[in-house]
Amino acid sequence: MLNISLIRNSFLFALIGSSFSQVSLAEHSPEHTNSQAAVHRFFSGTTSLGAQLQYNLPDLNALENGNGFTLDISHEVSRKVFIDLGYLDSGDLDFDPEVSADSSANVQGFLLSLRGYSKPRTHTDLNYYGKLGIFKGEEEIIISNVSEDGNSPTNFLLSFGAEKQIQENHPMSVFGEITYHQDAIREGWMTSFGLGIRWFFEGESK
Repeated sequence: MLNISLIRNSFLFALIGSSFSQVSLAEHSPEHTNSQAAVHRFFSGTTSLGAQLQYNLPDLNALENGNGFTLDISHEVSRKVFIDLGYLDSGDLDFDPEVSADSSANVQGFLLSLRGYSKPRTHTDLNYYGKLGIFKGEEEIIISNVSEDGNSPTNFLLSFGAEKQIQENHPMSVFGEITYHQDAIREGWMTSFGLGIRWFFEGESK
């Protein structure tokens, strides 16, 4: 009986030891290490604040061009990709006086997008990027000084831009971009030309 009990206990200890060994190997496997690195990079990545002045051209003959702005906060997803959360105000876009006097249209709302650079942002050379996202806005129409709610569009936006860090190791950059907003004003496209600045708060991963 003593021998059987000893063998049984030895087998149990060996089984437990094998289980711990497999867990330890899994924790140090390349897949596990890569996942940990990706999670760490996301939470320790760079954050940025951006401000942009825009010149808006609505795709509607009855509306004239106007000035607006965009504010955004961004977070680094990878060395070349940021996720942006922003606020857009198109400014007042006046109707052609021959169409409707003392009338204008305005759209305000939030945007969510991914911004991808052509090379890691640490380069001081001119860096090109593209941006794809969605925009949820509230349209306001003023006709003869009387305000009324218009459409509440949810649409796609597409941007192309160029950005340059002011100098090496400096947290500020300047950028210019062109953005296409689908069905932004009166169910028509709006094209925006923008100039802005972006301030980066470097994370631990840099």
